Amino acid sequence: MAANVPRGLQAAQEIHAVTECMGGPGCDVACRDDQATAVPLSILWPPALSDLATKGAVHAMACACNSKATLNCQVATLSIFLRPVWRASAAHPPQIMKTLNTLPLLAALAVTAVTQIHAGVPMASGQGIAAAASEPAVSAINGKLDANYGAINRSSTRGVAGTLSVPLGRRFGAQFDGLYQHGFATNIFGVGSHFFARDPGKGLIGLVFSGMTSQKFTDVIVGAEGEYYFKQVTLGAVAGYDNYDSHVPTTFPGLATHQSFVAARLYAAVYPMDDLMVRLEYQSRFNHNFCMAHVEWQTPLKGVAIYADGGVGENGYAHLLGGMRIYFGGDKSLKDRHRQDDPDNVNSTFIGTNSAGSTNTEPAQEAPPPEECHGGCGCECC
Repeated sequence: MAANVPRGLQAAQEIHAVTECMGGPGCDVACRDDQATAVPLSILWPPALSDLATKGAVHAMACACNSKATLNCQVATLSIFLRPVWRASAAHPPQIMKTLNTLPLLAALAVTAVTQIHAGVPMASGQGIAAAASEPAVSAINGKLDANYGAINRSSTRGVAGTLSVPLGRRFGAQFDGLYQHGFATNIFGVGSHFFARDPGKGLIGLVFSGMTSQKFTDVIVGAEGEYYFKQVTLGAVAGYDNYDSHVPTTFPGLATHQSFVAARLYAAVYPMDDLMVRLEYQSRFNHNFCMAHVEWQTPLKGVAIYADGGVGENGYAHLLGGMRIYFGGDKSLKDRHRQDDPDNVNSTFIGTNSAGSTNTEPAQEAPPPEECHGGCGCECC
């Protein structure tokens, strides 16, 4: 700033610069580069902010506001600001009066930090510091509906499924699943539930229940589920006790004499784009192994996604399903829906393998033709 500018006006402009940073585009640039105090800030802010202490304060506050800081971090920001001022005063005693010119900025930082935390002043992402410090396990009441069509073990099948997710405070959430599937000459009905704790920036851990029944089988799973989030990758697992009762003959050894198993899923979901997910999965059912692949893409239509799901396994198992899914609960990317809203429908993820447990993968044997009746006494028609 020019030398003839009054000190009061200079301090006011410096305070304005910091206030603008509490949500301005400069925060991202400053925080991503450790050397931002030297280059990016000199571009973003006027040459008036050439004083080391002032630039250090602006850089520290920029990083604090964009790292979703809490009160402790804001206090640390003020201490970061004080250190260069103290060093400058100790190293250059004649310049003590000059460094004192930045005290109005210090006061502004303190007031801004406290008022932002209590008021939740919007940042660039549209959230305040208080709100962003701890995102809820479930963003809001939400749900989804989907319809599918395909084949499992060469038998055509079609069905619908839905979920409803609700927040339980900020740390916990619950979800309720439902499913109807028609195939294998029977109707399948399923219900499920989840109770979980989740940090949308880190992962999920919780309990899960699934119950499905038809004329051919009854399948109950009680277990635990967990997910860990990387930037564009989600790693997940589900494992639990499985009580499976098949009412018809099956080619899966053991189902005729046993009902208790361990059901497990291990999967990795990759997001090449925020609206596209590719998931590879391994399942263990009835002491047999299955491999799955799932692709889901959220279209430009709000909340509408299409998907395809395929898998192969032991004893000749194979399935291929496709369908459409409609999400309810805000406009957001597919990745955010998966991490901020509802977990997978537990019925849908196991529908292929539990249906296969009650089907025969061997070709059906043709029944012998009935004997002709010619009216003799040995015929059944007599």
